[in-house]
Amino acid sequence: MNKRITTALAATMVCALTLGLAGCEGQVPQTVAPSVKDNEIIDVTVAQEKQIRGKILDVLNQANEAKSTDGLAARVSGSQLEIRTAQLNIAQYTQQDVTPLATIPSDVTQVVIPTDNAWPRYIFTVTTTTEDQQAKRLLVMRQESARQNYKLWAVARLLEDVSLPGFAPAKQGNVMGDANDSNLVMTPKQAVQRYADVLQNNTNSKYAGSFEDDQFRQSLVKQQEESQKGVTQNKG
Repeated sequence: MNKRITTALAATMVCALTLGLAGCEGQVPQTVAPSVKDNEIIDVTVAQEKQIRGKILDVLNQANEAKSTDGLAARVSGSQLEIRTAQLNIAQYTQQDVTPLATIPSDVTQVVIPTDNAWPRYIFTVTTTTEDQQAKRLLVMRQESARQNYKLWAVARLLEDVSLPGFAPAKQGNVMGDANDSNLVMTPKQAVQRYADVLQNNTNSKYAGSFEDDQFRQSLVKQQEESQKGVTQNKG
């Protein structure tokens, strides 16, 4: 796994942590609305989020059907564009369906809409489980500027022992944290960098003790071991 995608995956996971991931997977707890200042207005409405997500899913479904990346960049960006491109290229080469891990349900359990005025802007949406009972997806949709469309920037599977706590209703909006917030054990920016280092180096990372083991790390280590085993066998 290249360093850029690893860091992006870490950013997605820590983004979820920064939103307050805790507890175990299941129904999202009831939301508790924080106070919101009069001048803090949500970036998009709930109806607009549904429309944006629908257009993104239409592009993804068309790409999956055609096993082609044509038009994908219109609604997908960042690490997710790299990952989707790789998945589609593999499907085209093998003439098989795109991996089920790429599935994104159309129904949702929670939408978190920020009230931040700066760019880029984000929408965080949690889907339902898939039809084959895969974990819920946390979708991160990002808009670079007012003249650009929101695009699917990252996707994280909410694995076992992971869930989102309560947020204000989407129609009210939520104030997002800052990447350099120093009132935490480590800033979110540091968390991304250090977790990426743990993903790259596992127990050899000097930050390994700062993060509890999780299913994502375990599956990544297993994949790396299997890949190394295959390389060794091929050389033999």
